[in-house]
Amino acid sequence: MSRMEVQRVKRETERKNKRELHFDGGQLRAESGEGGTRSIRGYPVLFEMIGSPYMGSDWKEIIDKQALRDLDLSKTAFLLDHQTWAVLGVNGKNMKAEIDDIGLFIDCTLGNSWLDDYVFDRVQRGLVDSMSFWFFCDEWDTDTTNKIDRVKHITKLPEVSLVLFPAYRESVAITSEGSDGTRGQKDSGSDEADARKRAELSLEISLL
Repeated sequence: MSRMEVQRVKRETERKNKRELHFDGGQLRAESGEGGTRSIRGYPVLFEMIGSPYMGSDWKEIIDKQALRDLDLSKTAFLLDHQTWAVLGVNGKNMKAEIDDIGLFIDCTLGNSWLDDYVFDRVQRGLVDSMSFWFFCDEWDTDTTNKIDRVKHITKLPEVSLVLFPAYRESVAITSEGSDGTRGQKDSGSDEADARKRAELSLEISLL
């Protein structure tokens, strides 16, 4: 196989395995709570939801419930509009990322920069109300009759993002702020409140 042919095959493989999907956060809302922090939380990835990853195309895509099995999320980042200079969080530092029966749940505590202020304001006002994620996959099924790809195994998920123009309509993200409007350390006694908010997010998704 010639070098040009190898490069062509490599580009085609990368095109197939490197995907970007979007979820429209139709249930996006702002909340005030205790703890003195501002955060964004929600589900950037949802299982078994039909999305349209290709603008102007009828082709659809579904993330299988087992697609995130054995996925390493240790370096997954939370960005604004997929921009690497606009880092809002990194898993294990100021963000928590967990896989459950619904999809991928994130909880990111914002900092004190102008970017954090900007993002919190845009989300709180409902001006930016969608989420997206970028991933690599090595296993999927294609239904050419109905034009649907089912992604069955995701190998890498470098980042999730807040975006303006989504392809999926069912993701959920909310903002929360300490009742005193201050920012600082996460309230260590907020486990019960976190569980309640997460349950509310799950309920909203089930009612869509």
